[in-house]
Formats: sequence, structure tokens, C-alpha cells
Amino acid sequence: MPTEIIGQSHYNVTCTSLPKSPMDESIKPIKIFLSYAHQDDEYRQELMVQLSSLLNRKLVEIWHDRQILPGADWATDIDRNLELADIILFLVSANFINSEYCYGIEMARAIEREQAKTARAIPVIIRFCDWENTPLARLQVLPRDGRPVADWGNWDKPLLLVVKEIERVAQDILAQRRSKLVAVRKAQAVAEFKEFAASHYRDGVLLPAERTLLSLKQRELLLTDGEVKEILGAIEAEIQQHQDNLAIYRDTVMAELRGVRELSVDRRRALQQVQQALGVSSEEATEIEQQVVALLAQRYFWFEVVTFDRQGQELSRVPGQAEFFVEKLGDRFSSAFSDRTVLEMIKIPKGSFLMGSLPGQGCDNEQPRHEVQVPEFWMGKYPVTQAQWRFVASLPPEQLKILEVKPSMFTGDNRPVEGVSWNQAVEFCLRLSRQTGNEYRLPSEAEWEYACKAGTLTDFYFGDTLIPELANFYSNVRETTDVGIYKPNAFGLYDMHGNVWEWCADDWHDNYRNAPSSAWIDLQDSDIKVLRGGSWDDNPSVCRSSARNDLNPDFRSGLVGFRVVNRARTL
Repeated sequence: MPTEIIGQSHYNVTCTSLPKSPMDESIKPIKIFLSYAHQDDEYRQELMVQLSSLLNRKLVEIWHDRQILPGADWATDIDRNLELADIILFLVSANFINSEYCYGIEMARAIEREQAKTARAIPVIIRFCDWENTPLARLQVLPRDGRPVADWGNWDKPLLLVVKEIERVAQDILAQRRSKLVAVRKAQAVAEFKEFAASHYRDGVLLPAERTLLSLKQRELLLTDGEVKEILGAIEAEIQQHQDNLAIYRDTVMAELRGVRELSVDRRRALQQVQQALGVSSEEATEIEQQVVALLAQRYFWFEVVTFDRQGQELSRVPGQAEFFVEKLGDRFSSAFSDRTVLEMIKIPKGSFLMGSLPGQGCDNEQPRHEVQVPEFWMGKYPVTQAQWRFVASLPPEQLKILEVKPSMFTGDNRPVEGVSWNQAVEFCLRLSRQTGNEYRLPSEAEWEYACKAGTLTDFYFGDTLIPELANFYSNVRETTDVGIYKPNAFGLYDMHGNVWEWCADDWHDNYRNAPSSAWIDLQDSDIKVLRGGSWDDNPSVCRSSARNDLNPDFRSGLVGFRVVNRARTL
């Protein structure tokens, strides 16, 4: 059976009568345009009698030129009804072929519509004629064997066969219309549900109440579970695509702003074009640009460096400046990201310093005092915080299978993580390295002391005394405090004195005889590791820049945390 058409679409539909449904009322009868020569009017009349069954059932409505009212513009009426017709019937005879209007105009237009698949053109051969040598030969003629109606003797039988075929075509067209209407209404229901769902699904998460609302909407719109699943999947894909586009825009802004104080007119114009191409709103673009400016434009930060005499009197207060970079631990647009899950790494310039204490000062394990050359490296601005630990501890393991997500005795996102062993701190560095693509590790003792002293020769980077206003040591706090609330040293590092002890990479040695400038690690695993800096529960003498401590690498305490270093800078 040839493919039937309706409107501008092409459908393959079987000719089965469809059950009545509420939408049937919106489907009008099939319009038939009857083209014939007036000399063959008797055939038209007989065909109309046979078509009366279809007319009575309101399956079809028929137009022919006998319906043109007196005084009307007959050419306009014919053209209009020819364009409105779903089926165009030709009563073909020599008279029809000889008719300039029937053959030259009506048939030509009908064949155009047949080829455009906007109507069915059906020739009915009523009398012998040379129709095989006309364009009609490309169409399916009726009766199907091409035997003219006039040759049957009794016209009723061939005309009845013609009517049955017309009924079949009309039913096919109706089925197409209904299918199209079903598809349109289904598309409308899907679009309505998608819009409704998207309004509750903007963050990619559906709350129980929102799921109930979607279930009720699904029932209202008669959508299947499969259709709803597909819609929600499409919404999720759109959300993810938008998040990906936001990330692309963020990276583009970052690349444009790197190394410049502000964007030129040309750069701004190009960035706006990227924004539009990615579908990023002005509000989102502004937010992203502000975030990037905060991360990149402020490549240097400024602070105050204060010093005190032995009596705790302030000696000086000078501005300091340090270069830093921000290491994001996760995707800026992931649900796990926050401003607290980034590492701020401070540039520690290369240099030399005197490591340890002079004889008669400090402890024996801090001697002999010796000069150490330290290459440039980057060090955490603060001890690792609990928010940073929680993020990295949730990453896939490296050497240790499990890192407790909340090991600390004193809780707070911005407090230093404590209660972690040396082995756990090393595992943190391994996971962090894999996550960021940069090699992170614990500092060597030499790096730690060099970074802590920051060019000073006193016991503390504040001077030779430590008072409660300068650090969290054994005073009235009696627990950890948020990092960064006390003054930094000249390198821009915070909390190097007190708050928590900090693990170093080195194995413990009782003194500095034959000490290298790098991390001092024996060839075999040591059961003792080094800590530096003192804690909230230690007196000032233990919090000195040169003071050392030792613990088993599996030991955990609410006094002990760590910070990380990195030799590579990545922006």
C-alpha cells in the first residue's frame, strides 16, 4: 500500500477504523474535491449516490463546481476548495482530457499536491480514453484494473468499488490525523511536564515533596513511567551541559584575566560572544567573573607583620606582601565545592638560614646550629582545615584504604584538622596529588623551620616573646581555633606557632649532626617522625621556631595536625 500523507508529514497507517475518543470531535470530515467534465455529469451524479453512505456517516464532505452560487467568482471558489481538499477525484474520460480547465489547471495542481504529499489525487476511469499517455498514469487509478466504469454494463458495481477505495483512503487520512493529534498532544504533555519538572529540578535534586508533585503531574498528563524517566534524564543532561558550559566560561575568563589588571574592550567583546554561545546568563557571567577576579586578579595579598619586645610591647607594625595561588580541590560547580575546600599556597622564596639553636639555648636536639640552603617552594597558608580534610578523605584511596572523614576532637570547617597520624597525613598528600595533578607532600624539617622563621633570628617570628594575642598556645583558649585569626609571619604564613603540632616528612634524629638540607629520611622505615610548631596545649618555649618533637607515625592526638608543601605552581 502506498504511504499516505496529511499536512506536511508522511505517515504509514493501516486502514483500521479507530475507536471513538474525545478527540474525534476535533477531527473534521475528509474533504473531497470532484473534478469532471460537464459532459460526464451523469457519472458524477451516480458516484454521488454511491458516496452518500460516506456522507451520511460524516466521514467525508464533497465539493464540486455545481455548488458554486450564482454570481460567485467560480475560479476563486474552485482554487480555494482545490487547496482545502484532502482527496481530489478525477472522473477521467476523453472529455476530461480535452477540458482545458480540468486537465490543464485542476489536474496539474492536484498532481503537484500529490507530489508534495499534501493531498491524494485519485483518477477514476469512467470511459475509454488514452489516459495511459498522460500524467495520470503515474497515479493509482480506480477501478484498480483500470477498466472504465462505462464498460461494466451495470455502473453500480465499479462505482461501489471506487467508493470502498475512497473510504479506505479517507480512513487512512483520519488515522494519520489522529496519530498526528495524539503526537501533538503527547508533545504538549511532555513539554508541559518538562517545564514543570525543570522548575523543581534546577539544583539537580528532587525532594520527596517535589517527587510527589511530579507524580501527580504525571498522572494528570497521562505520561508513562518510561516517558517521565526520559524527560528527567533529558533535564539532568541539560543541567549537566549547562554546568559544563559554566565551567568552560570560567576557564575562559580565567585565561583572559591571567596576567592583566582589567579586560580590554576587544577582550570584553570576545568574552561576551563566548558567554552568549555557551548560554551563560549575565547574572551567572558576573558571578563567575567576580570569582575569577578573587582567585587570579589578587595574585598577591597584603597583611601586617608585627613584632614585640620581651615585655610584650609592640616594636613595629609593617605591611607585608606575599604571592599565592589557590588550588581547588574539586570542580567549582560540584556540590562538594565551597570556599573552604580550596588550598591557598604561599610562595616561599629560596634562601639560606641558620637552622637550630646555639649552645646553651633551646634543647640539645636543636643543635648543632648549621646553615641550610632552601630552594623555592610553596607552602599551605594555614594548617590543613577540617573542610579540606573531609573533601580529600572522601577521594579514592592510595596506600591507606580508609581515612576517617571527621577525625577531629574540636569540630569546625575552618579549624585545623587534628587527630590524624603521620601515615594518614601522607595518605592525604597522595590523594590530594592525584586529585589536583600536582605533587603535594609534608614539608621537611628544614623547609618548615625556614618558612616559620621567615628571615627572623628570634624564638618566634613575632620576636622573643609570645603572648595570647599572637598565637593559640597554653593560655585561656584551651582548644583549637579557626586558622588565620592571628597575625602571619613575613612570608604570609599563619599559625606556625601553636594551635596544632605539624607533622614533617623527616625521620626523627636526636640532633643535627650530618643533617642534610632536604628531608632527613633513613633508608628503612622509622618508627619515629618529627613534629613542629607546638599546640594549643603547650607553653611558649615548646612553640618556638626551632623547637622539635617526636611521635610514632601511627600516633593520633587532638594536638596534632599538619600542612602541605608543593614545589610546582599551578594556576
